[in-house]
Amino acid sequence: MRARSVSAALTTAFVGTAVLLAVEAGAASPKAPVVKIHVSNVKAHSAKLTAGINTEGSETSYTIWIDPGCSGGACERAGPTVAKSGQIAAGRGTKTVSVTVNDLPPGVSNNEAWAEATNAVGRTETSVRRFKTIGKRGKE
Repeated sequence: MRARSVSAALTTAFVGTAVLLAVEAGAASPKAPVVKIHVSNVKAHSAKLTAGINTEGSETSYTIWIDPGCSGGACERAGPTVAKSGQIAAGRGTKTVSVTVNDLPPGVSNNEAWAEATNAVGRTETSVRRFKTIGKRGKE
């Protein structure tokens, strides 16, 4: 009877340890960062871009991009530029970084913004967020 009790105790301890290790392994499994982009405070020539970035516990670099729009059928876009970039220390939860972009054309609906974040596991890019500046096209 005593051997059965010792055996049961050892089995319980083994299963408990295996479950604990599995839970710890799952909690520590590395992930690519999660990133979202939001556009607010849109005016004739400016807008605020805010990225929410969850580093998933790993040091993360980020870039917020802006591609000012243009109007007219034959217009040429200037091309995307970095509005803001930097590093976020490893941690938990979502960190927000913001930048106000200026010199946007007024009354244009094809301004585009997006963000990307990279950690040791991988890179994540948001979808493009289009927005319209207020005002009338061609009016400075």
